[in-house]
Amino acid sequence: MLRREVSGAERGCHGRALRPPKARSISNIPLDRVDLTLGDGSSLPAIGDIVQPDQGFTGPNGESMGIVFCINSDGTVKWVADVLDSEIELLPDVSAETSHGRICSDRFAVSRGVGKPMGMHFGLIAAKTSLSELRAAFSETWPELEVVDSAEGFANVDDVWSWKSAHERFVSAADWTKDNQGVEAYVLCQDGPWAILMDFSFVLPGDEAALEKLSVRFGSVVSFIVETAGGCAYFSSYESGQLRRMIQNTDGQLAFSGARLPQEEGMAVESYYMKETEQLMRAFGLSLHDELPIVSTAVAIAVAGRADYSALARGSDDGEAEARKSSPQAARPWWRFW
Repeated sequence: MLRREVSGAERGCHGRALRPPKARSISNIPLDRVDLTLGDGSSLPAIGDIVQPDQGFTGPNGESMGIVFCINSDGTVKWVADVLDSEIELLPDVSAETSHGRICSDRFAVSRGVGKPMGMHFGLIAAKTSLSELRAAFSETWPELEVVDSAEGFANVDDVWSWKSAHERFVSAADWTKDNQGVEAYVLCQDGPWAILMDFSFVLPGDEAALEKLSVRFGSVVSFIVETAGGCAYFSSYESGQLRRMIQNTDGQLAFSGARLPQEEGMAVESYYMKETEQLMRAFGLSLHDELPIVSTAVAIAVAGRADYSALARGSDDGEAEARKSSPQAARPWWRFW
């Protein structure tokens, strides 16, 4: 499965009958994108299965995807999967609401040229500087990440995502060794006066110490993280090394820090989610997530982590303290241990 966490909202719908199915599977779904543990596991996915579309999101290489539930005749769940838009066929009357009260059919209509994606899955940092300056600051900001390869001059956005996919190699902390460190890939580009760093793992855009450090260097820095599969949307703004505004929506629970920014004028910040994220990006003069990267300026980098997670893998509190001491900026969030 591409999703590494089942949100509380998703768990909530597994214990009750779902709305009537609204789509049909028209392609074989790879088993690594199927989760039988979230249903009764009575059968594997097959072409022709009737499914209920739920949350939509963008795949690791920019693909339009979504979560679907296969439903038994009594309304209970048989299996859950992450699917490409092209792997399902919408049935008539596709107006079912998701667990967040939004229309899920819009998400799956995208591949047929109707409407705009319902889901979002992206993380980015924007610094008011040049692309070359942000590239130069990368290794200073994240010294535990060694750039081992890079590429630029891409012909189109598909080439960007293909390069990223081909150069990534995930290694959990439990399997980490100095000879088997794994590789992450990030995409950077110039977007007007902003230099952009895109990270779909959300690790770097959520690194508050790094954002503060970048802001000391460049002045204005903003960060966006949106993962609609988990119902989360985060925004932070730094100026000259100081956090001046933070908005966090975690599955409908809103939290705020700092005074409202001029860019928030006219925005329903109390319901901050996808629409408000796009409004805020536009207000800062940024391209929207589905308009990024700017291919003509895109640069992709592959990095190998140099932090030692072996102590953490042993599972002790002392081990965690030891790992943090050896690399203060490198303590991975929990999802990186899968």
